[in-house]
Amino acid sequence: MNAKITGIVACDPSGVIGSKGKLPWHYPEDLLFFSETIQKFPIVMGKKTWETLPRKYFDGRQSAVFSRKNQQTLKGISWVRSLEEFMLLNLLSPIFLIGGAEIYSLFLQNHMVEDFFVSHIKKKYEGDTFFPLSWLETWRKTTVRNTQDITICHYENLCSKNTNNISF
Repeated sequence: MNAKITGIVACDPSGVIGSKGKLPWHYPEDLLFFSETIQKFPIVMGKKTWETLPRKYFDGRQSAVFSRKNQQTLKGISWVRSLEEFMLLNLLSPIFLIGGAEIYSLFLQNHMVEDFFVSHIKKKYEGDTFFPLSWLETWRKTTVRNTQDITICHYENLCSKNTNNISF
């Protein structure tokens, strides 16, 4: 696989992305940004994220879902158990990495993400699932949109797979 991987996430100032398996907030402008950004491009996620997403996000697109167990065959969805299996898929570029926390960490630790869109929720929330914001501290940051509740930023990984000669 030689495709660009772009992450997209919404988090509060401390990195909260979830609470008891759900988003702890509802911001229509963030959901709209998410939908407009990922369009019909391929998406990759963990099983927990797959279970919570409305099925409309899977129509007419390639999707890869990480799961430790074998899953049912569904049109357009490839179930994978490892990065090695994921890298064998023939997904079109760009691929959007949409969560959850374990999958974000897996791809970031393996330097596979070239850029990230982060919707920074300004209000603090209680949660039990976190995005590793520290990974983006050295990335080039550009503000895309700023509203009363959210600042959406684009982060560019200056040390992505292309500069580290990591091929997959």
